[in-house]
Amino acid sequence: MNADCTNTVGSYYCTCKDGYSGEGDSCSGFSSFFFLFLSFFFFDINIKIDVNECLNGESNCNENADCINTPASYTCTCKNGFDGDGFDCDGIFSIYSIYSIFFFFFFFFFFFFDWF
Repeated sequence: MNADCTNTVGSYYCTCKDGYSGEGDSCSGFSSFFFLFLSFFFFDINIKIDVNECLNGESNCNENADCINTPASYTCTCKNGFDGDGFDCDGIFSIYSIYSIFFFFFFFFFFFFDWF
């Protein structure tokens, strides 16, 4: 049968499957698989299969980035705590920012205690 039927209280209803048309009790037409088969062999339609670059190791994402598969490509985004474009991710608290914080507090306390 080319329809999916659902029981209801005291009755039922049917709808035609994908690739078929009709009222549910009588469905006709080509199935999707049959149409795909005909189009592939007789109409020379190119069917493209997406390659998951994230799983097969073809991505160039940084070790501190997440790889996200997209149709025919991929994107890289830095993980939490890292900043960059996904191909180059630096830690937010790099050695330079630690030095900056240290010198800020050093000079703050130096000037604070110097005034009093």
